[in-house]
Amino acid sequence: MKIALIHNLYPPYSKGGAETVVVNTVQALISAGHEVFVISSAPFGEQIDMVDGVRVYRRCAGNVYSFADGKSHYFVARLIWQCVNMFHVRQAQWVRDVLQKEKPDVVHTHNLMGMSFLIPRVIKKLHIPHVHTLHDVQLVEPSGIVIYNRQSSFRYHNPFSFLYKKIVSFLFGSPDVVISPSQFLLDWYRQCGFFANTKQLLVMKNIQGSVVHTIVKQSTQTFRFLFAGQLEEHKGINVLLDAWSQVSKQHVQAHLGIAGSGTMDSAVIEFANKNESVSRLGRLTQTQLSDELMKTDMVIFPSICIENSPTILFESIQSGTPVIASDMESVREIVREGVEGYLIPVANSGVLAEKILWCVKNAEKVRALSARMSEVQKQKQASVDELVGVYTKCHCEEERSDDVAI
Repeated sequence: MKIALIHNLYPPYSKGGAETVVVNTVQALISAGHEVFVISSAPFGEQIDMVDGVRVYRRCAGNVYSFADGKSHYFVARLIWQCVNMFHVRQAQWVRDVLQKEKPDVVHTHNLMGMSFLIPRVIKKLHIPHVHTLHDVQLVEPSGIVIYNRQSSFRYHNPFSFLYKKIVSFLFGSPDVVISPSQFLLDWYRQCGFFANTKQLLVMKNIQGSVVHTIVKQSTQTFRFLFAGQLEEHKGINVLLDAWSQVSKQHVQAHLGIAGSGTMDSAVIEFANKNESVSRLGRLTQTQLSDELMKTDMVIFPSICIENSPTILFESIQSGTPVIASDMESVREIVREGVEGYLIPVANSGVLAEKILWCVKNAEKVRALSARMSEVQKQKQASVDELVGVYTKCHCEEERSDDVAI
């Protein structure tokens, strides 16, 4: 089967967990014997790259600014950017040309922010089966960030937000299949009026890459914690740093590694320079992250925004590393209290500090939890066969509808 994957970023350009999911999916499909190509964006120009044997079509959208630079611009510039992004005819035409050239059996879209929200209509006009995977709330909220417990605030319920949802819902239409890694996110979109005529709405966990177990976990006197993700306020960095300040005052044998990059990188560097029990690890490759997880006793996931299916949680579970995670609906679908880790109230640094201290004082209980996680993680992954089954069903249904039309 020939499959096109469309996502706004692809290595060497990447931002977060969605890119990891797309790469893992591409590699799994190729390993299963399928032909795959990728359509993505570029910081400039137009080009065709080969990335790990995968043909990647890239084109700069030519918008007001680059997709990754949105936070550094004011409201008016962002508003203009979103208007271009939604109705970017030239980018949609370029995608059409690529699809007509390659003639895939199915198109699987992921995040289209920064490309064009006209792309789903292009796919529909070409009569190619269309599968879409949800990663976050960006089709409802342009920033892709909704602070937890503030969903009902004016920030997310104003005339601009209402208009944005209506336009995007209309442009996006109803793909043949919509996949969400969490039931929570799927319900969220349905409540917002999306995908009314979609044939299949599926909850399917993301395909995960295999964790490279290059280091065997060993008990040490120092209990090691790890944060890995975007160094952004909505990911709970301030909550984490505040909690660790409280932990440090107790003079316990604990260490915190902070991996990732983002706008709060300088704050993390300053904090690490003042605290010997904290290390800034920078951005890690997948292999480096796997190695770091094997040295880690506990992962901390202190996000304060609505999450879908965070990649780091699956990677932690795969490596047998329990997590302390923010207690929200989608996270509860992955982390069960006392099974994969522990849940704490969102944005509560005091409770996070208490749980960190409890883990240090009960290190053997936490390590026993880790030892029981190897079988649990196998139940948390989607298989490539499951995904190909979705593709095949879509393709067959499209062929039957074409026969009826004839």
